[in-house]
Amino acid sequence: MTVKDKLPKLQLKSVKTIDLSIISPKVKLKTKVEFTVNIKTEFLVNIDKNVFAIRPTISLIDSAKKIITSIKTENYFEIEDLNQYLKKDDSNSIELPESLLSALMNISIGTARGILLAKVGGTALDQLVLPIIPTKSLMPVKPIKFK
Repeated sequence: MTVKDKLPKLQLKSVKTIDLSIISPKVKLKTKVEFTVNIKTEFLVNIDKNVFAIRPTISLIDSAKKIITSIKTENYFEIEDLNQYLKKDDSNSIELPESLLSALMNISIGTARGILLAKVGGTALDQLVLPIIPTKSLMPVKPIKFK
C-alpha cells in the first residue's frame, strides 16, 4: 500500500441541509411505485482548513416527470494533511485516492438519504423505498478544481 492509498485521519465535521422539497401526493404511495432518481454531486475544498465537502442533490421524479421530493445537503469532512493530494501542476485541483473519495461519497449520499427518509415520515411519501445508489458512477473522472 502506497502513501497515496493509505486513508488519512478524517472526521465528519458537520452536515447541513441546504434545500428540501417535498411535494406530497394526495394519496399514500404504494410500495411498488416507480420513480426516477437523479443525483448530482458538487465538491468544495478549503486546503487551508483541511476541509473537503460533498454537496449531493437527490431528486425523485414520478412517471409524469414531476419532482416529488428533492434534498441537497453539505457534508463537511476534515481530512488530515489534505494538501498532500494537491496536484503539483498549479492547476488548483486536488486528486483524492479512489478509496477515500468513495468512502466520503457513500457517507454523504447515505446521510442525505437518511435525512430525506426521516423528513417524509408521516406524509403520503412515508412508504418510499429509495434504491441503493452506486457511488462509483458519481465519482469525478478528473481532479477536483477549487479556488
